[in-house]
Amino acid sequence: MKIFKIFIKFILLTILIFGGIIFIFSRLKEETYFYKYDLKNKLWKNNVNIELNIDSSGKYKTFLLLRHNSALESKAILCKLSIQDSINNKKNDTLKINFIDKNGRWEGKGLSLKTIILPIAKDSIIFKKGYYKIEIEPLLTNQELKGIETVGIILKRNKK
Repeated sequence: MKIFKIFIKFILLTILIFGGIIFIFSRLKEETYFYKYDLKNKLWKNNVNIELNIDSSGKYKTFLLLRHNSALESKAILCKLSIQDSINNKKNDTLKINFIDKNGRWEGKGLSLKTIILPIAKDSIIFKKGYYKIEIEPLLTNQELKGIETVGIILKRNKK
């Protein structure tokens, strides 16, 4: 009977230790937010506005997401990116997006629909809790871009 009590205490202690470890590691995982705008067979010629509400302040790795099909006629484009907060502080940047690699193959993952995910900034961007408007505008000479199906933003934040 004494051995049984020791065994039960050992099992309970083991469950407590592993439960604590699992709880700690679950608190360290990344939070990911995904915001997208589906063009649905439209030509991308104007700004895409993505409005988002950040629940908690912190440093976020920020990515631009583009999904394209084989109807795309451009090898690369430039995009103007603006991030505006609720008190109208605005940051602008220009991104070059390559759709064809050095070997002439489509960039991105996927078969007929390719997904490209590009970092917007080298370092994390500090977002404070609140409302943001992100504007993505293709800088085009012919004013129309066929083949882009989705434009989006991905935010990844490490929990502490």
